[in-house]
Amino acid sequence: MELRAYVEGYVRLLWLLLLIIPCSLEAGWLYVQGETATYTASTSILLNAPILVDTAVPSTIVKLSVPTSYAAQVTAPPVLTAINKRYPRLSIARLKMAINVTSDSFNRILLIRVTDSKPKAAADIANYLALQFVAKQSASLQHELAYYQQWLQQEITHLTSEINALNEEIQTLQPPQTKPADHPVPSPQQRIILNTDQYTVNNDIRSLYLYRQALSDIQSALPLFQKAYVIQHEAKVSDIPVVPPPAASSVLAIAAALGVLLHVVMVIVIDYFSPFLRHKGEVERLAKISILNDTLNISGFEYKHLLAGYPLRGSWRLDTFYSLCRSLGSRALKEGNHTILFTGLRQKRDYAALFAIFLARSGCRTLLIEANREHPAPGQLLQIMEACNWRTDTGMPLSCIRRTSSPSLFVLPVNALLTQNEPLTTVSLPALLPELQKLFQVIIIDGPSFDRADARLLVPGVHQTIFLLQKRRDRVKALKVAARQCQDVGLQVQCLWVP
Repeated sequence: MELRAYVEGYVRLLWLLLLIIPCSLEAGWLYVQGETATYTASTSILLNAPILVDTAVPSTIVKLSVPTSYAAQVTAPPVLTAINKRYPRLSIARLKMAINVTSDSFNRILLIRVTDSKPKAAADIANYLALQFVAKQSASLQHELAYYQQWLQQEITHLTSEINALNEEIQTLQPPQTKPADHPVPSPQQRIILNTDQYTVNNDIRSLYLYRQALSDIQSALPLFQKAYVIQHEAKVSDIPVVPPPAASSVLAIAAALGVLLHVVMVIVIDYFSPFLRHKGEVERLAKISILNDTLNISGFEYKHLLAGYPLRGSWRLDTFYSLCRSLGSRALKEGNHTILFTGLRQKRDYAALFAIFLARSGCRTLLIEANREHPAPGQLLQIMEACNWRTDTGMPLSCIRRTSSPSLFVLPVNALLTQNEPLTTVSLPALLPELQKLFQVIIIDGPSFDRADARLLVPGVHQTIFLLQKRRDRVKALKVAARQCQDVGLQVQCLWVP
């Protein structure tokens, strides 16, 4: 049942597919237009700086610094901004995705890859990144070397001056020799000053040696530091795309398939959350109400011809209607009288007249009662003739009943008067039903919708209550309310699907 309901919903919403497919194809076409071939240009840089820093200047005084990771230096914001000005179509975010910077496990070679739809632009950007990186890192390293050279020269000059001054002070503090063989002894205070100055001189001489050695190492290594960062090869313009553009036919086929899939998902979601009844299984599962046969599927043409009294044979669409009428007729013959109330949840289709006409043509003495004052359609569709001069067993006149063109079919109109001043109402009709059941084999009541109290007043006097349910028109919530009301009064009802 569920699968069939979804299939019917899919067929019913095929018009939605006619809207989704063009939209999906348009989206696929736009994707094809936006997708182009991509080219990759690459260049590599030899990183000699880490080795030179560790080996060319072994002094512990000079501490040159080099980055541990170079990716951030290659894609620095000023560099990306300059590229964006040169190529406005490439945003900063797109440049970050297009540029790939990697290095080997020993951090000795730096590889720069640039992917773009234009091969010349990819090569240009890769070479620009390499040049900017080498220039910036070389300048930073040269700046450090220049700083240490200047600082070491200043320290050497300062230490040399300090050593000379201390040596002069030592010569001054030593006592003069009066005789060649004399060894004058300085005073205790002079001895302390002399020892301090001598200790300072020794330390300064050692530091002076280290500073001169460090300065010599830097000056010797300056030519080597000119090649701290070397571009091994420049990026070349490629004529072979890395990722060729997708075929338009394949993209459009995928877009159409996605459109169909989207339509199926939408149909399932719409049907799953639909507030309307979709199939008979829902009625039996949610309301515990039985279903009469199959759907009463009668077209407008067949409906008009049946009302006019023309028999239609050979139409499989009417098999359900004929089968149900025969069942009602045989039940009336078996029980002597059978009263049927046709009602609905909120709005009801006019099928009471069809059943009355067919049962009357089958030989059953049939009465059609119009109890729906808001939509008294059945009587207007029949050819109503003069009133009947009948009386009940108690002597009550039944001039309110009208004859029709069919000798076995009679109608009790909605505007009928039981007496001169008493109109026919849903309050007086239940009291009149026992008298009418003595005169007719079948009584069909075209009642109002079940959500009205008038319909529930007619229920105790009838033998069978039939709900006319419209698939995908009547709501599940209304059916649950009606089923709860039937359970409260102990009423057994049956449902009949109508289009």
